[in-house]
Amino acid sequence: MRRRCISATIVAGIQFSTPAFAGDGWYGFYAGGPATEPNAHLSFQKISTIENPVPVVLHAGYNHSIGRAFVLGGEINLDSPKISDLNLGKELTTKRVKARLGYDLGPMLIYGILGYAEISADDGQEDGYTYDLGVKYKLNDSLHLSAGLGQDFRDFQSVSTGLSALNFRVSYQF
Repeated sequence: MRRRCISATIVAGIQFSTPAFAGDGWYGFYAGGPATEPNAHLSFQKISTIENPVPVVLHAGYNHSIGRAFVLGGEINLDSPKISDLNLGKELTTKRVKARLGYDLGPMLIYGILGYAEISADDGQEDGYTYDLGVKYKLNDSLHLSAGLGQDFRDFQSVSTGLSALNFRVSYQF
């Protein structure tokens, strides 16, 4: 009887001493913002500019684990870039709705995103598409840090634009 109790105690100790992320998976709702100032490069009518910072960048989404290796999710985000170098004289807002497919590496998730992007200003709005490649790391059960390289393409008022961004962000999973 004593051997069984000692064995059960050892097994329980090993079970509960593993890192918190080992069996949790990448599922659930999350929300967050930038961990650093995003670095974005905008091309507009063959003019290029680097915009830094983007003052409002919020994201929220849901991930669902599929089996042991894959994660499928969706995300929305909102940002308001300041496009001062191009003298547009407009306040721009970008909204994105994205689908994510990722590969679960335990505490790390490698992912690709494809989605819809909308840019709007005082005098109209236009649609486009967005994609992103990135990696997300679990700092603990609830706090995640991610890095991504993304690209938006759209025709804004019949002019082709592209926005490339390298961003680092923090998310809280609840």
